[in-house]
Amino acid sequence: MIVNVVWREWFNEAAIKQMTEMGTLPRNETEVSVGSHDNGEDVAALVAEDVAKEDSEAFRDGGTIVILEPEDFAGEYDIEVEYTPTYFARER
Repeated sequence: MIVNVVWREWFNEAAIKQMTEMGTLPRNETEVSVGSHDNGEDVAALVAEDVAKEDSEAFRDGGTIVILEPEDFAGEYDIEVEYTPTYFARER
């Protein structure tokens, strides 16, 4: 099932209140494919992975993601990144 996830990279009550009053609160939306057993952590990882495909600097060293909608997955999540070696071979 494809789900539209509304998220941001940080959560700070005072900044959110001020930016909401100014009408400048950042609000990102990403569509991800969610399975029936996925939870908020799974969805947060999927969003971070999708965003990083479009912007190589996004979540490069991990970070925080706050899911606002849908309510089933809402919450604040720490993103961790593991890099695995990639091996290439070329004929001599």
